[in-house]
Amino acid sequence: MENRSDELERDLERFPVGFNLKSTFDLKRLGITAEYVEIWGSGEPYREFLYVDDLADACIFLMDKYGYEDIGEIINIGVGEDMQIKDIAGLISEITGFEGKIRFDRTKPEGTARKLLDISKIGALGWAPKTGLEAGIRLTYAWYRQAV
Repeated sequence: MENRSDELERDLERFPVGFNLKSTFDLKRLGITAEYVEIWGSGEPYREFLYVDDLADACIFLMDKYGYEDIGEIINIGVGEDMQIKDIAGLISEITGFEGKIRFDRTKPEGTARKLLDISKIGALGWAPKTGLEAGIRLTYAWYRQAV
């Protein structure tokens, strides 16, 4: 497996990710190395992800077509589908070509077993997301590769 830690170092300088991360040493403390990525918990919980362009599209859709009276105080914007964290990690590995291991640290907390939005309200107004999870990851990874 190719060691690309020098690329990661440059990326951290160019795209700060927070948590005061400045080097691959800092990433290793978080469980991210060329050999493995460590995920908290078992990977069994489910999560929902929305592609950022779909979020922007939903916001514009709502602002253009509806007022507060139509929407009310709260409206969920999501995809209405979820996937287990372990499957998402596998999908990301496949798309990015990561050949290392995915480890699960079962001594760490898992969080809520399922986080899935009810999107029936926005669906009834006529909006639906256009980008599936795999396509969104592929688009994001393509953007990232172009940016670096």
